[in-house]
Amino acid sequence: MQAKPQHEGYFVADQYTQQDPTTQYPQPNFGEQKLEHPGLEPEMQPKPDYGYETYRGSGRLEGKKAVITGGDSGIGRAVALAFAREGVDVLISYLEEEEPDAQETARVVEEAGRKAVRVPGDVRDEAHCQDIVQKAVDEFGRIDVLVNNAAYQMVQPGGIADITTEQFDRVLKTNLYAMFWQRVSSLTSPGTRTAFLPASSTTRAVCWASGSSSWR
Repeated sequence: MQAKPQHEGYFVADQYTQQDPTTQYPQPNFGEQKLEHPGLEPEMQPKPDYGYETYRGSGRLEGKKAVITGGDSGIGRAVALAFAREGVDVLISYLEEEEPDAQETARVVEEAGRKAVRVPGDVRDEAHCQDIVQKAVDEFGRIDVLVNNAAYQMVQPGGIADITTEQFDRVLKTNLYAMFWQRVSSLTSPGTRTAFLPASSTTRAVCWASGSSSWR
């Protein structure tokens, strides 16, 4: 397959093309950016690359149903896009203030020919976590994959001594409690056998993983 230009100065084909990651992308100095939490993708410079131009699906998950928390942008949007191009219907959860990003994620999922369901709210609320699972079951009939991607972290230049109890509680509620609540809710949903996929990144403050069932 012939590579096609994505940005000036380099070329990208797709995820199957062998490439050297150390030279694949330019490394200019973009300068420091300060965005108010949670930050919206249109405000970012340069625009994040979530695989829109490069990810080529092959229907490997045709007919599966997935829930992705924090699915409006970043890793969550990349997963939603990849899943949709592999044949998955997707429900994304996100904070209400991230609605513009969520609409764009839903657009690319639907563009891939799959169903997109948007559920705004805060995963620190146990009832909302239960509502996410129930909405997916109502819309799809079951959940095959639960991707716990939503997370919160806050850099503290002064180190651990500067972390407040409120911040620590928010990290645990978002990154840990929400995973537990959604996992329990999915396990107790009739007819649902779910693969449980906690997501992480180099900046995530707390990452917790549990066992998962096989594909059904």
